[in-house]
Amino acid sequence: MWLFSRSGFVSVVAHREQKGMLLVRSRFEEDIAAVCERMAAAGVSVAPFEDLHADYRYRAVCPKEAFSELLAEMVNEIDYDNFKSAVHGNPVRDRAYMGCWSAMYAAQG
Repeated sequence: MWLFSRSGFVSVVAHREQKGMLLVRSRFEEDIAAVCERMAAAGVSVAPFEDLHADYRYRAVCPKEAFSELLAEMVNEIDYDNFKSAVHGNPVRDRAYMGCWSAMYAAQG
């Protein structure tokens, strides 16, 4: 699952070896830090780590149930009517997000 939010971009998959756990991955260190901070605020200790040999360099292992609760919180925090405007501000991210938006728009036909 790819998730784009005000906190950044993460890719979330089932952990291959740990049942009930998710591997949350990102291209940006601050995006994983944001996930870990929010998990800590909810009382769940999640440690970020870096894997220089992985496609997504920044990672964290999270309990599936706790991450699900985090997503529900994030949905309840939505107060914008235009996502692109809500995340606008960082030129690198703006180009990356717009590239994704453009590719999906083109795929729509």
